[in-house]
Amino acid sequence: ALLGNPDMIILDDPFSGLDLSAILNRLSSQESKLQKEKEKLSSMLSNENFVKNAPKELVLQNQKALESVNERLLKVQTELSNLRSLSD
Repeated sequence: ALLGNPDMIILDDPFSGLDLSAILNRLSSQESKLQKEKEKLSSMLSNENFVKNAPKELVLQNQKALESVNERLLKVQTELSNLRSLSD
């Protein structure tokens, strides 16, 4: 629906043409994959034998990967939360 001055087009619902359920499903799938990756990396890094015996480069690589996964997971969860509030 249009609001206000007819010379200015302002949509009261900018998401009216979007299929939010498809977007939510895609983001939920991404969240699940990232959660599994986080669990895998956390498990490896919490294993004392792995940290002690693995090459330092591999441990650092896994630590950086875990940081990256955490950042991406937070972004996906924030988007999910925002979109869910729109669909309520």
